[in-house]
Amino acid sequence: MENWDDYRLLLAVQQSNSIRAAGERLGVNHSTVSRRMQSINQSHPFKVFETTASGIEITKYGAVLLQTAHKMQDLMADQARTLASQDFSQGGAVSLSLPPAILQFLLLDDLALFQQQHPDIRLTVFTSYDFANLDSGEADVVIRVSNDPGDELVGHRVFPIQVGYFASREYLANTPPEQRVWITGANSDWVSNTPFAELPVRYQVEDLVTRHTMAAKGLGMIRGACYIAEQYPELVPVTDEFTPFQDLWVLTHPELRDIPRIKTVMQFLLNTIRNKLA
Repeated sequence: MENWDDYRLLLAVQQSNSIRAAGERLGVNHSTVSRRMQSINQSHPFKVFETTASGIEITKYGAVLLQTAHKMQDLMADQARTLASQDFSQGGAVSLSLPPAILQFLLLDDLALFQQQHPDIRLTVFTSYDFANLDSGEADVVIRVSNDPGDELVGHRVFPIQVGYFASREYLANTPPEQRVWITGANSDWVSNTPFAELPVRYQVEDLVTRHTMAAKGLGMIRGACYIAEQYPELVPVTDEFTPFQDLWVLTHPELRDIPRIKTVMQFLLNTIRNKLA
């Protein structure tokens, strides 16, 4: 393949495993992705993509092309970082990747103020619980909730995220202790280590914020993040037991750390989050 866009499609399919998700990554609709995949298959002696019951798969032949795609992606990311590291202007674009809940409950109200104070900085925000790859240029600055944020990045540990057990005030008042239930994510193994290990898991909901909302509506108890639970007047702690879960970090790539606009964004994030969690 000679067209970089074809290699980008190959990378998107590998990362997405479906035509629709690949299209979302590339900013095109699924029919465009399907046509381009068909065109790529027809332009090679062997198929690059195959449709299976579990989704779109890259063939062994396509895997050889994929190795080249990764090399090209790394080279372009290195070039972008090198060029960015030479740009010491205060203004310009900065991309930020962070978990949706951090944006919603700790930063959203302050973004307008940041743009008023720094109108020359164009902030692009990506929300995901997946870790953005700074080596590949997926973001300039990241906020991560992790006890192992990666040795290759530089930045600041802000606070440990505190968690506790929460339920709505009405739920605790109207539901006998032996009839209460848990709302958890896909992994509920931790329930056995709680003071309420005997209670059943009634709902397993992957989305963090939705679990807090369900608890606020009286559907059960959760292990919740204190910074989120505090935003729901209906939620109260079930016990006085609060424990650190994982650390919150503000990080960037070492080659970007001295760029003024990167430093400005990171300092804003640090100050805002520290003020909210103080």
